Amino acid sequence: MVVEALVKIGEHRGIFVPLEAIHRDFEARPFVFVAQGNPQKSMERRIELGALIGERVLILKGIEPGDAVIVRGMVQNDELVKPAEEAASGDEAADAGAKL
Repeated sequence: MVVEALVKIGEHRGIFVPLEAIHRDFEARPFVFVAQGNPQKSMERRIELGALIGERVLILKGIEPGDAVIVRGMVQNDELVKPAEEAASGDEAADAGAKL
């Protein structure tokens, strides 16, 4: 007989970001890119990682609620970015730019 069970082992509260938003530098230190300013530019933020829950990672330090974390796209530090909603309604295809 085989039994499958889902056991709750704890509760996590905080900021979760998709795993694909996490980058690592040459020393394996984690960071994310956030969109800041007007016009919006990508800014590298060092973070401290917490638990991995499915495809999302708990961020313990480095970003705050409301920060626009860039999830997809090829981005470098201090590069102009366009939120996905704006890219989809503009002349460029939504897949062309960074996604927030």
